[in-house]
Amino acid sequence: MFDDADGWAGLVDEDAVAVRARLGLTLPEDGGPPREVVERLLQLSDYARLASLGSAELVETVVAFAAIEAWAAAGSRAAAARLHESLAWDGRGPAPTSVDRAPGRVDVQGAAADELAMRLGVSRRRAGMLVGEGRAYEGVLHPVGTALAAGSIDAGKAAAFAELLVDQSPPVCFAVCEQVLPAAPGLPHHVLRQRLRSAIIHVDPTTAHERAVVAARTRRLERPHLLADGLASLRLVAPLLDVATVYSAAEAAARAQRSSGDPRTLDQLRADALTTLAADALTRGTLVGAVGAVGAVGSVGASSRAIACEDAPDQRAGAQRRPRLSSFW
Repeated sequence: MFDDADGWAGLVDEDAVAVRARLGLTLPEDGGPPREVVERLLQLSDYARLASLGSAELVETVVAFAAIEAWAAAGSRAAAARLHESLAWDGRGPAPTSVDRAPGRVDVQGAAADELAMRLGVSRRRAGMLVGEGRAYEGVLHPVGTALAAGSIDAGKAAAFAELLVDQSPPVCFAVCEQVLPAAPGLPHHVLRQRLRSAIIHVDPTTAHERAVVAARTRRLERPHLLADGLASLRLVAPLLDVATVYSAAEAAARAQRSSGDPRTLDQLRADALTTLAADALTRGTLVGAVGAVGAVGSVGASSRAIACEDAPDQRAGAQRRPRLSSFW
């Protein structure tokens, strides 16, 4: 569509209303692209002469494409959510009002996710994310969906809202969006997630501990993820103190080896410390009392046990004293 510069003739001199009429686009209230996206289409009239654009024009061209990509992402998620409802009413899935996702998970599984996974060539979970995000953006996270459709934020930033607010009450969702969403367009993804976590605690501090208890129940060690050249990664999701304990133990063992003249890097030594511990545990048949490269293994997971038995005071004594968080955390 961009091969012929004449195809865009006149767009630069037209306003958003004229462009919408020329391209046959419906109004936003009827499901058409918002005004911000149509305005970005005006900028793309220069795409046919890309080689002659200056740096500032190229930046704005990238921004224009990003806005259209965000609008397309909002549309695909809305369509996925509608597909889920349609198949549910046809008897091919749970009713839209039923609980069809796991706690803490955005993805919604069912016939819609299955069909989208096959058609798009993606995993069922990825397809389920399209459905779950679409439902969220039509519900309590409607302001996020509106910002995504307008191209103000991208799909990754919108997903951050969905993932961190998925189990929050509507009042908390609205308050957090009101605080964080206006600044979201200019924030990197990791900073946005930090802002969201802080805002959730600020908005609803009284249930912060309760949320931590619920979140701790989802702790897990995920299956290895294969990487290139014979490598793999292993992901641990656990309470902060437990993860800090594992890292602190590996760090202490690595620095001890390093100070003794070991030529390996600290990154290599930390990884080798954990693998040595695991190999020693397999040899012994137990992790308890293992004397591998990392000591005090018995204390790992103590905060999780303390959370799990917080209603049983007689069991708290079993939770060993936690190490102080190191400065690197």
